[in-house]
Amino acid sequence: MAGEADAITRDGGDVYTVTAGLNTYYLQPIIAEDYCECWHLTTKFNNGRDWAVAVAKNDTGFGFNNLRGKKSWHTGLDKSAGWNIPIGTLVTVGQINWAGIEDKLVEEVVRFDFMASFAPGTTKGSKGSCPSSAGA
Repeated sequence: MAGEADAITRDGGDVYTVTAGLNTYYLQPIIAEDYCECWHLTTKFNNGRDWAVAVAKNDTGFGFNNLRGKKSWHTGLDKSAGWNIPIGTLVTVGQINWAGIEDKLVEEVVRFDFMASFAPGTTKGSKGSCPSSAGA
């Protein structure tokens, strides 16, 4: 087998990663599942979904274009809402300059664009690793 496939199934974060975000493999999603009716995954807070959220102090003038040199905290390396979508968006709009996986890992670039960036799953002891006090 040559490692080829006519179709694959992937997690939502993987679909974003390979179609519009961190890598471009010229793939096109053709069908999606929506689990909003799954009562066992639903809480009164999130309705069974992950939400990507950015928080900034009010009336500071701080915005999306002012992230370089700031601190960032992520739910985990390669997590849809906490890594793939926000970092992919920053790459897509040019806030993070990354040539692609062939050049270097995106987490290496993120480490240098932020004063501190914490993401469980990054190499321990690196600038991007979580401090032990955070439980990572």
